[in-house]
Amino acid sequence: MQLCLALKEMGFLVSATIRPDRTKGCQLATEKYFKKLGRGSQSFKIDANSGLILTKWYDNKCVNLISTYCDPEFVSKIKRWDRKDKKYIEIDCPSTVQEYNKSMGGVDLADMLISLFRTTIKTRRWYLKVFFHCLDIAKVNGWLVYRRH
Repeated sequence: MQLCLALKEMGFLVSATIRPDRTKGCQLATEKYFKKLGRGSQSFKIDANSGLILTKWYDNKCVNLISTYCDPEFVSKIKRWDRKDKKYIEIDCPSTVQEYNKSMGGVDLADMLISLFRTTIKTRRWYLKVFFHCLDIAKVNGWLVYRRH
């Protein structure tokens, strides 16, 4: 939460997932309660002082999100496969989830490519692990630039 506040003060808008134990006393509904309501149900709280928005949304599992700019009351319909009825159903999806999913594709692709060509090293020195991870990132980014041209 502190990182989101710091980024907001610098002028950066944030939409990210957050672990439930990092919400510092902001209790949202439990997963058991959401299972009773069904897929597409959500709960949110807005901090009046900072403007941070915590959203909990239930699809197959509960997802906790934090945002500095998305309106959680704005929902749209998305299609999901229902295993019981064996057909697509439409469920409500808050704008926070849509904004998060829109920008996460690049990070997931980078993580996947780095895992394919990771430099394997066994060391207890943390700075060597950081160095080789940066080397892996540079290697993947160089390949992406080469492939593009």
